[in-house]
Amino acid sequence: MDKLLFRRVLLLSLCALLVTAPIFRSVKANGIIYIRADGTVDGTNKIHRDGNVYTFTDDIFDSIVVEKDDVAVDGAGYGLQGTGIGTGINLMGRTNVTVKNIEISDFFYGIYLNSSLNNSLSSNNVRGNFCGIYLSASSNNTIIGSNITKNDSSGVWFRGSSNNDITENRIIENGQDGIWLSSFSDNNEVLGNIIRTNGYGIRLDDYSNNMLRNNDLRDNGCNFGVFGSLLPEFIQDIDESNTVNGKPIYYWVNMQDVTVPFDAGYVALVNCSGITVKNLNLSSNGQGLLLANTTESSIIQNNITNNIHGIYLCGSSNNTVTWNNITKNLANGIYLYYSQNNTFFHNNFISNTNPVYDVGASSNIWDSGVEGNHWSNYEDKYPNATELDSSGIWNIRSRWKQPRQLSTSKSVHNSRVSIMDHSAIILDCNFVCFNHQKEAISSTFIRNLTFYLTNQAEMWIVN
Repeated sequence: MDKLLFRRVLLLSLCALLVTAPIFRSVKANGIIYIRADGTVDGTNKIHRDGNVYTFTDDIFDSIVVEKDDVAVDGAGYGLQGTGIGTGINLMGRTNVTVKNIEISDFFYGIYLNSSLNNSLSSNNVRGNFCGIYLSASSNNTIIGSNITKNDSSGVWFRGSSNNDITENRIIENGQDGIWLSSFSDNNEVLGNIIRTNGYGIRLDDYSNNMLRNNDLRDNGCNFGVFGSLLPEFIQDIDESNTVNGKPIYYWVNMQDVTVPFDAGYVALVNCSGITVKNLNLSSNGQGLLLANTTESSIIQNNITNNIHGIYLCGSSNNTVTWNNITKNLANGIYLYYSQNNTFFHNNFISNTNPVYDVGASSNIWDSGVEGNHWSNYEDKYPNATELDSSGIWNIRSRWKQPRQLSTSKSVHNSRVSIMDHSAIILDCNFVCFNHQKEAISSTFIRNLTFYLTNQAEMWIVN
């Protein structure tokens, strides 16, 4: 057999052997390792004890329950991997435990604290769990210098946990929240974190007095939002060093008679009065604009789009919202929670899932007495509406004094429309409005806005 033929036969034989040979994989354990209260370690020989320091010597494929206080668990760069269930490191009831330098993946909870005090979680990689780090009824703990990434729900979730620090972490690509502080989690400090491409960047629910500084929120589905129903739940310490997509968060508490700067990325007005919010682009947040217990403020000529709620009013009254584009918000264009006597007119409500949602049957005003709003869902909401005598005026008005809609299929230039307690949407035209005595009331250029005329008048449309 010549050398070439021999090599071909040998190669074919090796290929056949590789095809038929069994595949051996490492067997992953699925037990629980205990660091006992007396200091002993049960369930593995891959943790070396030196006094109160417990150091990994290899990757571990089990959960760890720490039953001893005042210890350090050092992964030394090794991994702790699960099977999608259970808890990576359980610190329930523990005090003064340090967990560091561990890559924790594929558990339901990566790190779990319940009724735990004064613990430090530092320089860990917590990824691919259902929830990265979960704290319940725990206080004075620190999460610092860690990568918390690609967890299915929240990267960091506090529930009823106070006086904790979340500092200088990279919190990226978590399916739900980057950081979620919920259910009576107050007086926490969130400092210097990079929070990107999560479903929600930072969400604060139902409690107060958390301090945020120098957090960079960018490219999250919703970057930032604060939710509650009572004034104390909105009292937070959040300054302009926090940014959304490179633009400052203006979270103002107890301010009066000032104008929000034009570079705002998120605006909250809490217990404020006389504030002007004008010419801003507010998008990709829990609320484009939050008003809590705020009065006598003006919201003018803003683009408020692609938020969960466009404008969120809680316990707020006597504010004016006019000339805004409120579009493509995922839940509501306007959310009202026991908010009274606010006036909305000259706004475009376009392609919001729900234009207005009202809790508490609030009494608000949806026109200026002369002019109203544009509602893109008018024909869907009123499919039986009909046009009056080919006038471009439609015959049904909503409970929000929604306007009768001028047909967009007809040219309205150089035409005259007689109005008797009617309203109309006029598209891209100049108009002059006269009273019954032919005296000019107003003249301006308008674009895709609605006008609601409560008194007998004539309106001329001119090029």
